[in-house]
Amino acid sequence: MNRARGWHFAAIVVVVACAQNVLAGLTPDETIAVRRYLDCIDCVIPLDSVRALAARKPDATVDSLYSGLLRGPNAQTVAAADSVLRIGYRRDSLYRWQNNLLPLKPETLYVAEARDRFVNGYRSRGAYGLGWIHTPRAVAYLDSAAQLPNLPPSVKQAVLYARDSLPPPP
Repeated sequence: MNRARGWHFAAIVVVVACAQNVLAGLTPDETIAVRRYLDCIDCVIPLDSVRALAARKPDATVDSLYSGLLRGPNAQTVAAADSVLRIGYRRDSLYRWQNNLLPLKPETLYVAEARDRFVNGYRSRGAYGLGWIHTPRAVAYLDSAAQLPNLPPSVKQAVLYARDSLPPPP
């Protein structure tokens, strides 16, 4: 995905998330900070913003991250990701065809797998955020999530890593 499309996708995701105002206890700007982190790919700056927000509003921030861990992105965010993935699939398929490269998997399978990785990455970032914040409430949520039998393996691994390996804040 080129950078312009990536930013366009991120803007759609943030607008949809803020319109729903699903993160109780946070202002719209604070909601954007959490959603930017959960939606991100390279998460250093958004993670710093979430950690700073947790210093001011620890319970609301931790609750929001835990919600992201348990539920994943909302339906509109997944639909926006799906649209971007389909556009990327068509672009990449055309490129591969024009350059005599092997074709990609069928579009339905390719997009479904990529969508699952997006959703699981979102949920995993919820766990990582909890681990970096590392308040007693965050650790309790990670302990609770570690006991869930229905977490995808990559998300479960993120929960265990966040709980056991991330250092507490200074």
